[in-house]
Parts: sequence; C-alpha cells; structure tokens
Amino acid sequence: MIPLATAILRSFLRDRSTLLMAIVAPISFFLIFALFYRHIDSPTGVQFRIVIVGDTNPDSDLFVEAMMRRHDDHLELVKSVKNNDDLENRYLDFDAVVHLGDNFSRDHLSVEMILNTPFPGMSSALRTLVFASSAEAFSAKNPPLTILDRTTVGGLLRSSTPGIPVLFVLIAISSLIARGIADEEFGLADRICSLGVSRKTQLLARIVALTILASAQMFLIYLIAAALFGIFPIAIISLIAATLAGSVALTTFMVTLAGLCRSRARFALIAPIATLILGTLGGGIIPLKLLPPAIASLSNFSFTGWTTIACAKSIDGVIPFQLIGILICFDVVMLWIATSLAPRGTSH
Repeated sequence: MIPLATAILRSFLRDRSTLLMAIVAPISFFLIFALFYRHIDSPTGVQFRIVIVGDTNPDSDLFVEAMMRRHDDHLELVKSVKNNDDLENRYLDFDAVVHLGDNFSRDHLSVEMILNTPFPGMSSALRTLVFASSAEAFSAKNPPLTILDRTTVGGLLRSSTPGIPVLFVLIAISSLIARGIADEEFGLADRICSLGVSRKTQLLARIVALTILASAQMFLIYLIAAALFGIFPIAIISLIAATLAGSVALTTFMVTLAGLCRSRARFALIAPIATLILGTLGGGIIPLKLLPPAIASLSNFSFTGWTTIACAKSIDGVIPFQLIGILICFDVVMLWIATSLAPRGTSH
C-alpha cells in the first residue's frame, strides 16, 4: 500500500495544475488576507471619510476647527458648503455626514450624523468626537448638545454589489472556456470548420455567448440587491453601460488568455491564479475600501477594478464617463488580440 501511495503522490507532484492549486493558490489566498488583517490592525488602519455640512458662522467655524484638531489618523474630515438637499445621496462617497443643524450656535448645538458605512463602533467614536469638539470649542464640560443619528444602506454593501459578481463571472467564464478548449481538442472546432464556419466566427460567437451570460449574472445580483437590501441604482443607463463594457472585458481577457495558453492544461494552470488576483483587484474577495492602499491602488490599473468602480459609481448616481471609455478601449484591444490568436487554434 505504501509504495502505491508513494507512486500516487509522485504523480500528483508531477501534475503542475495539482501542485499549483495545492501550494501556490492557498499561499496567495493567505497572503491576501494576511495583508488585509495586518492593514486593519495597523495604527492607521481603515480611514473613514467624513464630510461636515452646515451653516457658516463664527460658532460653527469654532466647532469645525475643534473637530479638525481632535480627529485621529483614522478619520479624514472634509468641510463642505451648506447643502441640505438630499444629504443621503449627495455624499455617498463619504462614510459619514456630520450635518450641523439650522441656526447652529453655542446656544443651539444640534448635530445630525448620517452613517453611510456603519462600521462597528463608528457611531460611538463619532459621537465622542462631536461631543469633545463642542466642549473644546465652547469651553463647556457639558455643552447643551443634541445629536441625532441615522444609518443609510451600507457603503460596503453598495460597493461590493458589483465586485462580488465580477469574481464569480471570472470563475464561470474560465470554467466554460476550459470546457470549450476540451471540445476543440477533441476536434469539434475542425468539424464546425468543415461546415464553412471559420475559427474567428466561432471565437466571436463564443465571446457573444459568454458576454450575455456574464451580463445576466451581474444584472441578477443587482436585482437581488435591490429587492432584498434596498440598493437601487440611481444612474441606471450608466450602470447598464458599465456592466456591458465590463462583461466584454472579462470575457475577452479570459478568451485571450486561453488563446495564449493554447491548451487546456496550461489554461487550467494559469486561470485560477489569474482569477484570484483579478477578483481581489475587483473587490470580489475584500471590498476595495478595506484593502491595503498598495493593493487598492492597483485596482485603478486593472479592468476588474475599472468594472467594479464604474458600476459602484453608477449605483451611487455618478456617471463614470472616463472609466466606461477606458473599458471600451480595453474591450477593443482584447478583442483584436483574441481574434488575432484565433487562426492558431489550440494544440491537438
């Protein structure tokens, strides 16, 4: 039995796909989460963006200046001009809104806190900061302060809504492409060619079919997010455009990768690691906001990051013209490369 087990183990070690999935994949996965947890535990950790909105008068200026002095490295405070219209949707890019009430003064200290990203302990920390700032600004141990707080649909959930399907679209596409490569290796593509259908036409048909499946998967997640969690996209046309452009990008990249690999074995070796890396950069494993800055910045240079950010902005009502344009350019380049590789076919 032992010699047989040894022989089986040696066969596993000679299989590069098995070796990759057994060693490289878990190490990569561990490193992603290790960097994430170390980032969370660091002195700076996750930074919360907080905007202060309200009237401008001597008392409010004193209060805001006190908040600016007392905040720590975890908080990034921004003062905005007064705009009381649609506070929940206007400042979705911020984790919280500190709204100074009408006629704010030392005799009428009214503050409303709107938490867009309700992290555990964030409300109490912000309350402490507001109370301490008012006490410092007006030299009172117990200032007559009124604080109202309310929570909107979580910012992490909104930003993760497009990121999670990006990851699973990559997984689904790579699985279907691997199946297609296997069919080609058994001669299916040649039999279709004998019917007068060129390899390029077959490739384009595959890209169209995979793009439809990818888009349907992402739209399904949006519908579930709206029905169950109240995440209703504001810029719907923009979201559709970003989703379609992103789906084409995901599909054409994987098809191009398969064309470069030229065999199912090589593709099965590379695709899982590519999916893990690209899924991380797209916020499919950990929300982009919580990633270490060094990794999160790479999302700005990856098509999965462009897709997630463009869709998230569209959900929040911001039309990302630049990102959609970049995705379309990426689609064209990947489509050109994929069709250029089509005549080579796959190895038999």
